[in-house]
Amino acid sequence: MSTNLNNMTDEEKYLLLELSYLNIPLKYDKKDYSINTVLNKIINENKLEHDVLYDDAVRILEKLKKYPHLGELTLVAYRNNNAHDPHSNTTAEPKTGFVGYVLENKVGNRFFLFRGTEPSTMDKFTQDMTDNVRSTLFGDSPQVREAKAFFDKHKVIGKDNFFLVIQKEAILYQKYMWLT
Repeated sequence: MSTNLNNMTDEEKYLLLELSYLNIPLKYDKKDYSINTVLNKIINENKLEHDVLYDDAVRILEKLKKYPHLGELTLVAYRNNNAHDPHSNTTAEPKTGFVGYVLENKVGNRFFLFRGTEPSTMDKFTQDMTDNVRSTLFGDSPQVREAKAFFDKHKVIGKDNFFLVIQKEAILYQKYMWLT
């Protein structure tokens, strides 16, 4: 079965958005692993720790059993530009708080997932809320610009580029994507 956003249920879309809050270890970035492979590697390497990453991976992998075609999506790109985050995989300054994923199905269509506001720490929450206010008032912000650059770098021509977004990330779609 080929994954197509137009044929996905709301539950399937929500599950992919849930995945966007998983902090993927740097060693899996740009490895073209399937989502199932990434989750299984996280689980196998963190069995003894049972930390939040392990718990999240177990929970998402369990949910993917209901939708095996989603687990077959390939991780093409992951960018985490959070400040004070051990999972940040960029040296870009300033740290904008942007986190994005690109997944690809078997026919080459891409799915862009952009993480919304993170309430996990006061630093992340404050940074994201400040960015939310900027994007709401001005239609632009550091995270929106970084998301646009991320999309431009990873979009595919001649195939479909799908967006799964929440909150201000919809501004990215409204402001920039209709131009491409």
